[in-house]
Amino acid sequence: MSIDETLALDIRGLRVSFAGVGEVLRGVDLTVAPGECVAVVGESGSGKSVLVRSVLGLASEGGSTALVSADRFTVGRTDTRRLSARGWRALRGAGVGLVLQDALASLDPLRTIGAEVGETLALRKVPRAQRRERVLRALEAAGLDSPELRFVQRPGQLSGGMRQRALIASALVAAPPLLVLDEPTTALDATVAARVLDTLAALRDAGTALLLISHDLAAVAQIADRVVVLDDGAVVEHGPIARVLMAPEHPTTRRLVDAVPHGPKPGPAPALGPVMLSARGVSRTFPTPGGGHVRAVDNVDLDLRRGEVLGLVGESGSGKTTLARLLLAADLPDAGDITLDGEPWSGATHRGRLGRRHQVQLVPQDPLASFDPRFTAGRILREALARGRSTSSPAELLDAVRLPHSVLGRRPRSLSGGQRQRLAIARALALEPDVLVCDEPVSALDVTVQAEILDLLVGLQRSRALSMVFVSHDLAVVRRVCDTVLVMREGRVVERGPVEEVFAEPQHPFTRELLAARRSAGPALRRA
Repeated sequence: MSIDETLALDIRGLRVSFAGVGEVLRGVDLTVAPGECVAVVGESGSGKSVLVRSVLGLASEGGSTALVSADRFTVGRTDTRRLSARGWRALRGAGVGLVLQDALASLDPLRTIGAEVGETLALRKVPRAQRRERVLRALEAAGLDSPELRFVQRPGQLSGGMRQRALIASALVAAPPLLVLDEPTTALDATVAARVLDTLAALRDAGTALLLISHDLAAVAQIADRVVVLDDGAVVEHGPIARVLMAPEHPTTRRLVDAVPHGPKPGPAPALGPVMLSARGVSRTFPTPGGGHVRAVDNVDLDLRRGEVLGLVGESGSGKTTLARLLLAADLPDAGDITLDGEPWSGATHRGRLGRRHQVQLVPQDPLASFDPRFTAGRILREALARGRSTSSPAELLDAVRLPHSVLGRRPRSLSGGQRQRLAIARALALEPDVLVCDEPVSALDVTVQAEILDLLVGLQRSRALSMVFVSHDLAVVRRVCDTVLVMREGRVVERGPVEEVFAEPQHPFTRELLAARRSAGPALRRA
């Protein structure tokens, strides 16, 4: 069978199966031409992540050995069906670049960002001076500010969004002809996501082939030329982006389009109780290489009332996650005080906080990094239940977050990104907390599951008078679930108030910039 050299990727009849699971991809056809962006969308568990790994020759990386077959499977001029493991390693990086979904798990915590991004160049013997210059250009192109500083920092010193942009830079640095992007804007705020999409569009226009896997239909509408819809491992719809998103034919496609979050929080405003969590004059400073320092949180005040959902928004690196860690007492402030239910929280001793830990629980941004990879989902939930007060069973917790009971016997790495995020929510609920701190809790979920989880969180707020701190870069999601919003920039709160008031009449220029970036994506989806 001859190779079509006009295509950057040509897949026909791709089938992938795992022992004990069966076929995960069933006869998938997919082509991407140079200068074209093809998006793959689908609900969580539809096979998107397995497709990504298969295109990179990494189908067995999820923890089980994969059986892969295809009628045709070429990357550029290479027939990958004949490739050895060594051949795949040579193809990755130079022939095809990858940006993974889990930034924290994908970066070595012991290496600098410069070393991580420049690894492909180092393997290809690019001189050190040229390597540094190309890495700095890639960091800047991926939307990272202060590239010289980021070059010498390690992943743990960056926010989640910054780590995601470092991954994008690592894929850009070798200028591969085919770029595979698995949720590349998942952890990015609206303004940075817009810049990254502009960068990707420029690469596409310059001739790079892009394969985009995303649950963000607004991002898909902005950059993709064609879209492929997966359901249960099979292609159920495909075609030009405008036709598929404006006039979807398959029920799965219609569900995806209809589930895009929009509009205000449903139902009446909740009746709020007394203050549960309070911060006064809270600051946190971190050292930087060279003897400097950065104030990640700067003199922040906030009050979270019982039954209230408080949204924290701002650009990546604005201090949202650091503030969330302070509220959890996972880190302690340099100045100021935090109280929980009227009692000292940040100022209490470790022993004093220990007996109250169940009151404040976290839903993390990177769930894979928070799980013991040796444990099954069932064991993770049983251990959480043993530490808390809940009488629920692991199966009931899975029901609450819309996960099938079959997940109980599976380990985190064998789950999709959306399934792992829902497992993290179930684990937090196991302790029946009074305050739930949600750090990008739906960032890895497709829009249909995202809508279900947001409805679940709103239901928990109202049925249990549960208070939440909701950190998110997605303003549409914040509007859907939050009552009050704090807008952060460079560690400070620049605007606060009821969500609908702030969204309708933003007072600070930065808030207006955030809202403008988000609104620019909406027309793209409607035009598509």
